[in-house]
Amino acid sequence: MNLVDLSLAAGIAMAILFTRGTQCACGQELSGATVVTEDAAPIADSGREDSEIKVIRDQIAHYVEAFNRHDGKSLAGFRTKSGEFTATSGHTWRGAAELQECFESYFRDQPDARLELAETDVRILSPSVAMETGLAHVVRPDQAPVSTQYEAIHVRTADGWRIDR
Repeated sequence: MNLVDLSLAAGIAMAILFTRGTQCACGQELSGATVVTEDAAPIADSGREDSEIKVIRDQIAHYVEAFNRHDGKSLAGFRTKSGEFTATSGHTWRGAAELQECFESYFRDQPDARLELAETDVRILSPSVAMETGLAHVVRPDQAPVSTQYEAIHVRTADGWRIDR
């Protein structure tokens, strides 16, 4: 397993999410991303920050479950409609269909891969943007776990919190 595999696990890690400076499952190095929040719904009361963090943490747990079921469609559903990432090569995966195919391709190549997250931190950056950071471990029965730090940007949309980049 290489860093290509790990960055998909970490957030292709909620991306989960995408790991900075590593590669995605489709073999491309990832670059930074700009958050687009045109469909964001603001938090009405800043006192709700703790409850919003809980919602995001619950989604992270469901994301890991979907990853460990190798459910590419569900994983793509955790992202915004405009969710994307662009490789330094210029290749960009946009939207649910492309992201789903990227996940499914990864799972075909890595049928025993499991994701475990540790030291996960969620911070609300604005009423519509949150950042998740942590340590992602990709575990396979035939290899030592591969670990990396990751960062994911979540945006609050009309459909709830979604991973944008």
